[in-house]
Amino acid sequence: MNTRQTNQKRYDRARRNPRTLHSNTRAAGIKDSGGGNALRNTHRTRGHGAGCVAGGASISRTAQGLCECATASESAGARSVVCPRADLAQPTTRRTRLLPIRGAMPVLDVGEDCVLRLIEEGKVRWAFNLALLPGGNKKLLRIFPPCLADCMAGRECETKFEQVAERLTGGERQVLSAHSCYTALNVSLTHFYHLVRAGEIKAVSAWNSGPNGSARICARSFVKFLMRRAWPVAVTEAF
Repeated sequence: MNTRQTNQKRYDRARRNPRTLHSNTRAAGIKDSGGGNALRNTHRTRGHGAGCVAGGASISRTAQGLCECATASESAGARSVVCPRADLAQPTTRRTRLLPIRGAMPVLDVGEDCVLRLIEEGKVRWAFNLALLPGGNKKLLRIFPPCLADCMAGRECETKFEQVAERLTGGERQVLSAHSCYTALNVSLTHFYHLVRAGEIKAVSAWNSGPNGSARICARSFVKFLMRRAWPVAVTEAF
């Protein structure tokens, strides 16, 4: 008895007992990707590919229906992105994420010590020390990326702190989510909440795990934190 006859007998037994169809198809060496109907789909498509044509038509109809729904929503003025929380409106300005020292090294094509020297000399204008203890020896520096372009071009950075704050907060907003804050600072969520517990940043709501569990952060408190943590010289003018 050859392999084809053996597989045919297994298929006949599977049709009589649907519970063993999946195990028999695997024993026959046929990949079951159709929810237990791999052998039947194989026989259907062996002639003229009818199963594949039907599947393709079904996908096409689904895609067409989605396009029609999207078109109808746009014509009705529906918003494509819906904010899950009413108090967290969509940002009016595209956010920028701060860059760590090791991220600036390949951009400037210099070493870590050279990047620190450029920051101290003011050639890289905006850097922030986000360490939990800013007075300690260990620093957690982050750089505002547009400053690197000015440094590479050999020109003085004319970016004001107001522009930096606007890019990091997404525009003028009263409340920020903790997720948007620690993403903009490019630090871990754990480190960010340590800063909140230390009183460096003010949270206006509690936080927990799960969907929509992110804390709400006072935008003004977040901006003041950036002013204090500007390195090597803090920002003192009113904002």
